[in-house]
Amino acid sequence: MLVFNNTGLGELQLGKTIEQIPFLQPFNDADRKLFLPSPDSESWYKYTGECSGLGDGKFFSFPAQSIYLSVNKNCIANHIWIHPNTPVIGMDIAEGLRGIYGIPSTTAGGMGNLQGTTNYTFYFYVTADKSVQVAYHRVFNIDYYGPEFISFHFLKDMDALFHYRLTYRSWKK
Repeated sequence: MLVFNNTGLGELQLGKTIEQIPFLQPFNDADRKLFLPSPDSESWYKYTGECSGLGDGKFFSFPAQSIYLSVNKNCIANHIWIHPNTPVIGMDIAEGLRGIYGIPSTTAGGMGNLQGTTNYTFYFYVTADKSVQVAYHRVFNIDYYGPEFISFHFLKDMDALFHYRLTYRSWKK
């Protein structure tokens, strides 16, 4: 099981070099068909290790569909991007993350509200040491907004926040 912690989960931790993290493969053609990586595909890696159990190490656990990690120019992990395997979870991820990181410091709900339908909601958590932001993007329309994701980045790393993203290619369907 990969256990959530203050800098990521299990061996996938912000601030580590790519050499310190096992089971990473460069972003490939199959990944590019699903996501548009920013700033470039060379900055992104896919975790190929076991990801059938992510959680708190006690009660909260769910499988991931995929896990990606980006590195900055110094090859230091600066963003972790997790896609929960939503169809098989059957649990409230937002509540599970609340149990680990506390009450979300900001919850933005109703965004993308088209014709009275909420399409997605963001939950933002801050780790106990106030160094990392954990964001959970709950999606109600996967075809349009892409898969749900959980992301980690250092709060003071504005470059990771604004320039390192995986955009779902909803227009490619």
